[in-house]
Amino acid sequence: MAVTVQNSAQLDLERQDVRSDHGKFRLQYFKATQDGVGDATSSWNLCKLPPGNVRVLPGLSRYSISALGAARTLDFGHLAYENSVDGALIAADPDAFVADIDASSAITGAALDTAIKIDLYSRRGITVTAQVNDATIPDAAVLEGYIAYAYE
Repeated sequence: MAVTVQNSAQLDLERQDVRSDHGKFRLQYFKATQDGVGDATSSWNLCKLPPGNVRVLPGLSRYSISALGAARTLDFGHLAYENSVDGALIAADPDAFVADIDASSAITGAALDTAIKIDLYSRRGITVTAQVNDATIPDAAVLEGYIAYAYE
């Protein structure tokens, strides 16, 4: 065996993606309170990420939610948006960031997911959503937190 030195793929690039090379760390805060009972698959529109190249950082994003009751799961994703490259419509994906978080009990300050990054490209921004599955959202349920992302 031998001692080796290897470069990352990013170090070998002549021009870096701005999100990888000194992108600014930003937080988008949200707080949603349910007004009336919502049926299964009801959702909250939480916040809007800016247009352009955005790198969502799920491992640094945090949320807290009140207890929703037995057998409730929570997804985080986004509404449909226009791709910034060619203007194609990207379909809504309610669990793009994370799927099936157990939300039967109250959760405080949990990381959104363990994923390192999710890269998104949009012309007009992307609305982040949370959807409750399997049963109703109780009246006055509260979901609060922030989405961490890199952006230039």
